[in-house]
Amino acid sequence: MDESDRIHTYQTQCPHLRPALIKDFVLHMDPDYFDSFSSPAIMQHLELANRLTFDQPCAVHIQALPSHQYQLILVAYDYFSEFATFCGILSSFGLDIREATIFTSLEPSPPPPASTKPFKGLPSGSQ
Repeated sequence: MDESDRIHTYQTQCPHLRPALIKDFVLHMDPDYFDSFSSPAIMQHLELANRLTFDQPCAVHIQALPSHQYQLILVAYDYFSEFATFCGILSSFGLDIREATIFTSLEPSPPPPASTKPFKGLPSGSQ
């Protein structure tokens, strides 16, 4: 499924979400993310992303599992070393992280150089 198909699918299945949120989410996630999660899981992540604001920069969903474990889904703005901070907080409360999957948004591509001509140095006498 390509990006435009994903955007259309999620907009159809989550009509209450802003189209700009869905488009931004799809266009900026690592392509491996879409192979790693089911469509219902991705829609849950979109729902959590929809709750993010500058005052609430993360959203969490916690589900108790029959094995006396918990599944924690955390969606947050992408800040440097943020995931390590969350893991440290969980560990400080005596919780073990048995498995983790993390995806981050793709970095924008740098703009192409203004010129492809080789640099010849400063003209003589311009120093």
